[in-house]
Amino acid sequence: MSPELKRFEEVTAYQPEQAQGNYFLGLVHLERGDLEAAKDCLLKAAQSSADPYFLNALGLAYLEYGLAFRTLLPNYLTL
Repeated sequence: MSPELKRFEEVTAYQPEQAQGNYFLGLVHLERGDLEAAKDCLLKAAQSSADPYFLNALGLAYLEYGLAFRTLLPNYLTL
């Protein structure tokens, strides 16, 4: 386990609703190719805060793996 992954897991274990911790943990999981873990963390971050960085990372995670962002957050999209 990488030191970054371990540290962000410690932060989110201590403060599970901490948006930035979930965001950075999600990015580490995404970099490692663990889509399920990345999706869970990035979704928690986006639900905790509508920060554009969190929403963008979540959208990019889905697009990178060929999933439609549209199905993930339909309430945020207005067409």
